[in-house]
Amino acid sequence: MYNEIADYYNEIFPLDQDAVNFTTHKIKSGSILDIGCGTGELTKSLANKGYPLILVRLIMIIRYLKLWICARSRSTMTKMYLMV
Repeated sequence: MYNEIADYYNEIFPLDQDAVNFTTHKIKSGSILDIGCGTGELTKSLANKGYPLILVRLIMIIRYLKLWICARSRSTMTKMYLMV
């Protein structure tokens, strides 16, 4: 589904300044691990404020899990659905 809305993601889910303010209020120091960073607008805003960031694209985790499951089961699984 993400591929269908990817070009419009920032319009559909604009950067929430309240989320930026909440994060900067709660986290005074240290690195931030952002799993499922989307287009990275929130993390870009935090990086501009000087926070060290580690970004993990959720799609990469899903692809790795699919490969791992296929290798472990020795199957030719063509589709896998992850429920989160």
